[in-house]
Amino acid sequence: MEKPAEQSHNTLPSRVDVHRKKKKKKKPLPTTFVLVIIFICLPFVILITYFIQVTLGNERMATEQPYTLINEPSQITEQIETIEHSVKEGETLSSISVEYYGDETAVERIKEYNQLADNQLFEGQVLKIPIEK
Repeated sequence: MEKPAEQSHNTLPSRVDVHRKKKKKKKPLPTTFVLVIIFICLPFVILITYFIQVTLGNERMATEQPYTLINEPSQITEQIETIEHSVKEGETLSSISVEYYGDETAVERIKEYNQLADNQLFEGQVLKIPIEK
């Protein structure tokens, strides 16, 4: 009579044989691992690009001549003469523009120079009319 343990031992491959026959498959990276790597690397990439832009910007600023502001008050007073105009009844910005400039194209210029929010004028209101020298 044969032992049952020997029969099962003879029919089953050994543990070493089983592991040799298994092919090692490379598992793809799980998406969570990829996302973690991206979110760890992303701040570093952003910081590096920021510092590169800052350093390049500082180098450019050092080599460029400084900008002059167009609306600097000293330049405006040197280049522009102002005339004070007292608004009369029935006058509009368009009519004042035609009176001083010959056309209606300077309405916006008068508004900006006097810091007016709209085209509404009041009788007796004093406007400064900018005229180039």
